[in-house]
Amino acid sequence: MTPSEQASRRYPWLVAGLAVGLYLATLGHGFVYDDGVEVVDNTRVHGWSHVGEVFTSTAWTGALKGGGHDPPPLYRPLTSLTYVVNYSLTGLQPWSYHLLNVLLHALCSLLVYWLARVWRAPAEVALAAGLIFAAHPIHVEVVANVCGRKDLLVACGLLGAVGCHRLALLGTWRWGVGAWLALLAALFSKEIGVVGVGLILVQDLAFWRETRPRLRRALTLYSAYAVATAGFLLARWQVVGGLGLSEVAYRDNP
Repeated sequence: MTPSEQASRRYPWLVAGLAVGLYLATLGHGFVYDDGVEVVDNTRVHGWSHVGEVFTSTAWTGALKGGGHDPPPLYRPLTSLTYVVNYSLTGLQPWSYHLLNVLLHALCSLLVYWLARVWRAPAEVALAAGLIFAAHPIHVEVVANVCGRKDLLVACGLLGAVGCHRLALLGTWRWGVGAWLALLAALFSKEIGVVGVGLILVQDLAFWRETRPRLRRALTLYSAYAVATAGFLLARWQVVGGLGLSEVAYRDNP
């Protein structure tokens, strides 16, 4: 192994270390903003007894139902499920919720590094991408507030889906299973996950010379992604009663 190869093996650790190190101080923070309705006052995520309702009700139902407010049409069961895990381990101690956010940010940063390598970028370029993503100040609100977890989860899912699709197209089918599961995770974390198929399409078009000879495999993969997306939209329709967010009150989203 050459010295440069030995150095590149340390790059993922550098990315993860920076991502974690920058946000370790948040473990001393409390709950703020929407943490109240998503976690503190939300009985749906207080233990495993209501875990079934996480998948059959909106994200804030346990906090607002019967309290004079109609819960907004937010269907994010995977995000809520992570709160259930936190609560079952430490109750309402904020540090564990913040710790999971920090670890998810590290995972996102590593996925940026990994995706760059999947795109055959040099290790040093991938390292720069991972470090910039880990340190970029635009992520502060998402990582530092517990309620930002939905954005961390959907980002991890989308990055994973895009990278796994690329490997499935060029390599073995098992990566296609990974892409499908990652897309599902993104969809059920936050509604913006529906852009996943579009991101994968943009990637395939960007690498069209490699995609074109494998169109049949690509179409098979897209069929699986369409099923996942349709399944999410159907589940959301059943719980929320529609696909749009037109009923969100102005005070919630001015």
